[in-house]
Amino acid sequence: MARGSYRIAQSKDEPSMIAVSWMDNRPVHFIATGCSTEPATLSRREGSAVVDVPAPRLVKEYQDGMGGADVHDQLRLQRYSIQGAMKMRKYYHTIFLGLVDMALINAFIIFRRVQGDRTTGPAQPTHAHFMRVMQMSLLAVGASDFEGDLSVRALTDTPVPPSPTPRYRLSTSHSTKQVEVYRTTRGKNGKESRKRRQYACKVCSLLRPAKNPWETTFYCFECTEARLAGTPDDSSSAKGKIYLCQKVRQHDPTAATNSATCSQIWHELWGGGANIPPGLKSIRLRAPVDQGAQASDGHDDVSSVSSGARSGSDGGSPAEGIVEPAVI
Repeated sequence: MARGSYRIAQSKDEPSMIAVSWMDNRPVHFIATGCSTEPATLSRREGSAVVDVPAPRLVKEYQDGMGGADVHDQLRLQRYSIQGAMKMRKYYHTIFLGLVDMALINAFIIFRRVQGDRTTGPAQPTHAHFMRVMQMSLLAVGASDFEGDLSVRALTDTPVPPSPTPRYRLSTSHSTKQVEVYRTTRGKNGKESRKRRQYACKVCSLLRPAKNPWETTFYCFECTEARLAGTPDDSSSAKGKIYLCQKVRQHDPTAATNSATCSQIWHELWGGGANIPPGLKSIRLRAPVDQGAQASDGHDDVSSVSSGARSGSDGGSPAEGIVEPAVI
């Protein structure tokens, strides 16, 4: 199969379940429910250049959420993994143990959040503490805990309350694009390599409590085009762009921005930057300037998103908002 080609199969018994085989450098297989198979494109490296590779939309959505998936996999595989400790001959036994590991990690995340709300101070429950509590709770389970009506009919008749946490979907009128600005680095072996520069996400610069905001190489194409007022978008230039990462905000369970990505917060909750909450610090978006005009004026042409903006508050450097070091 050529790179970018894919095949889609649909379950006859469960029409919402689909299987996708997509060819990147190697075959990548997906199985999903409730996902879109509409054509989309991904920015992939081909030698020293970056090209757009065709892919179903579910592949793009999966890649956008890989930040959270990588952290989850690190927690699952680094320690206390049942799948890693037991070797099975049947592949489906290994898959089952992997699902058990995922359930344990999800339980640990919820346990840490609940315990953090109940206790005061910076200390958070460790993974080892959670495993000890869970094991003691399982050992304390007796026959009386299983008494009662646990039939399948009783379980299905009990309605599940909807989650109070809102879920957001980014409007199809906005799309992300990857900036094509690179820096050359030299490794220990003396070989030079090109790495894509990263820039501070506008939303993370406001919501992230730490000094260093989340860095990204993606920006909103439509918002950037609107800011440039008819000037053609140039992905090889870093100036004047609305950098937005796909990090899911989990900073406060009661906040309206919780469980939404930075792109969704910027477009839907903040109205493209026009409705930033007054309690947050304001940011400044630097527009591209003519080099000759800049030399004569001695300062940049800066446009402020909200009142009271101050220089350098967009999370980047005072000149262009570039954050070092850059990582692909």
